[in-house]
Amino acid sequence: MDRLRKFYQTSAYRYVFWILLIFLLVLANWALRNGDHLLLLGVASVGVVLGAVSIYVERINFNRGESFEPAYTTRVIRSVALLAVSLGLAALSIILMLGIYDG
Repeated sequence: MDRLRKFYQTSAYRYVFWILLIFLLVLANWALRNGDHLLLLGVASVGVVLGAVSIYVERINFNRGESFEPAYTTRVIRSVALLAVSLGLAALSIILMLGIYDG
């Protein structure tokens, strides 16, 4: 966990985060276009895990005093946005798999 916290505090993490976010959004768009609902659920699950881990690590940093309020708020808002989008995609993929909506 210590290595994850150290990597999370580096500037490289910001680039990895945004690259992964763009990759997930492109993959979700591709899954929606091709009607692959299982892939969409997988993409949403990865986003949920990434968002939850980011919030957890930032919370640990804040509790230890390694992150101040403005930086904490900025990073948590980013993680919460990813978590919200991922939960929305998960709900959409479940709705599509159940056949409730035939888009």
